[in-house]
Amino acid sequence: MELKTLIHPREHAQQELFIKFANLCAQEHANVETMCGAAISLIITVVHRMNTKQGDAEARWDDIFGQGKELLKARFSRAA
Repeated sequence: MELKTLIHPREHAQQELFIKFANLCAQEHANVETMCGAAISLIITVVHRMNTKQGDAEARWDDIFGQGKELLKARFSRAA
């Protein structure tokens, strides 16, 4: 699976999963810290399961969050 599809919410299946997660958080009255913690735990689990070596897992983590940072910057650029 391409990295961009792992973190880009415009892809249909990801958008559906995001909406379900957001709705569940709203139903549970989860605060931002709880939602972030759940999201990070999910990412950690997925990265760990996808990689048998720690170094590979750390590289994947860095790739995911590097892409995420670029998406975040793009959102701020569009808003300006």
